[in-house]
Amino acid sequence: MLKSLFRDNPSPMFILKKETLEILDINDAAINTYGYDKDTFTDKRLPDLLSPELTTSCHSTEEVDIKAEHITGNHIHETAFGTLLPVKLLVQPLEYSHHDAYLVKAISLQHKSDYQWAIDQTEQELKEHLANSPLAYMIWDDKFHLKRISPEITEWLDVSRDELLGERSTALAFSQLTAHDFMRVKKKVDNLFEEETTNNIMEFGVQISEDETRYLKLYNSALKDAEGNLVSVLSLVENQTQLVNSLKLQELQNEIIQNASDFVCLIGMDGNIKYLNPAGRRLMGFDEDFDITSTYIKKFFTDESYHRLVSTLIPKAVENGSWKEELELRTLDGKKIPVSTVISVHKDENDNIEYYSTISRDISKERRILSDLRNKTQQLEAAMQGGEVCFWQYFVEEDRFEFDHDWLHELLGYENQNLADFETWKKLIHPEDWPAASQHFLDTIKGETDSFKDELRLQKADGEYLWILSKGKPVEYDDRGNPTKISGVHLDIDDWK
Repeated sequence: MLKSLFRDNPSPMFILKKETLEILDINDAAINTYGYDKDTFTDKRLPDLLSPELTTSCHSTEEVDIKAEHITGNHIHETAFGTLLPVKLLVQPLEYSHHDAYLVKAISLQHKSDYQWAIDQTEQELKEHLANSPLAYMIWDDKFHLKRISPEITEWLDVSRDELLGERSTALAFSQLTAHDFMRVKKKVDNLFEEETTNNIMEFGVQISEDETRYLKLYNSALKDAEGNLVSVLSLVENQTQLVNSLKLQELQNEIIQNASDFVCLIGMDGNIKYLNPAGRRLMGFDEDFDITSTYIKKFFTDESYHRLVSTLIPKAVENGSWKEELELRTLDGKKIPVSTVISVHKDENDNIEYYSTISRDISKERRILSDLRNKTQQLEAAMQGGEVCFWQYFVEEDRFEFDHDWLHELLGYENQNLADFETWKKLIHPEDWPAASQHFLDTIKGETDSFKDELRLQKADGEYLWILSKGKPVEYDDRGNPTKISGVHLDIDDWK
């Protein structure tokens, strides 16, 4: 039995003394594989076979026992020929010549180790060369599992190293990919193992969360050992998230600029127009096909505005980053357009100015509105000074009016009578006008209408009636949307009626 299990076994076998790991006996396969004769072997302990770089000296019985209990596993031994021999040791306790002993079988891992050494050497070189590089790396096996990764990968994919390196690592790392994209990535790796190509490139996005996607670009190549055997697939990984997001932002900005209704222009340092958006072309009168780069900014503004642009806006923008003023554009047909212009300065990474940008908004309509408002204000002031207009307010919850009492007293002739309550107004309004006027007023208070306008008669102190136009609308509301304050005017239309 011992001869069949030990002497004639094709794998190297050792019998070790348990307490010291001394080699008590060896088989012929061990002599042939390691190159030592039997006497040399029996003068050694098992740790003496370890490669000098991996040898750990044992100085105490406790350390020897610990070492003995951890014999099983992979080791790198050095032969008498000076070569390194990767082996996997299998251990079985037994009794040998009245000693507690171990039967140890050494299974050569030479072929597998060639792959592993190639991977280890490649990874070491990658760590050195990529130390200050934005690239990371991943190494795949032929089962589409990740075997080695650089630390950046865990950060970019937002998973731990233990989660990535395992049987389900790839499925976990790329679980957010669509089935189509997942198979596309796998196909790229498989093509290298099938030797259909020696390198390829793939790009994809991994959705980390609902609001965040990481974009990676992989430069894949076949990893071979010194003899040209395909070992694994190496992927140099570039995190393009910032670039992709910047491009998306730039595309969005370009789309906004292209579709903006405002005049948007880029100006070179020499005053030459570098770009004018479609709205700017339409405003200025340029055709879509006109080469705008042959035009200078001076042509876009009136002489006065161009002088202010050069003397004030640009220096202020250089000082503050941007500046805003109102100028006048001059179109191709000579039309002057008032605009609110913001000019901004754009610099390179060395803080040198590259170009200027201007956004000009046509304020012709605002100018007209302000002019109309100014005219109406002047007319209103004249009407008030002429005694034609009375402003009033009604506070719903208090059932209280506020009037220009001088206007009412003067026109109606009442000296000391209080006109600020609802009942008094009911008496003053002509009986024929009261039903419609009161209903319109109440409908506005209830929120059923948003305003009212009535022509009605007010009784004067001498018994005669004065025709007025009464207008009003809610101006304040409570939390439920009910009007709390009504404001309006009374206009004297007696002469007109």
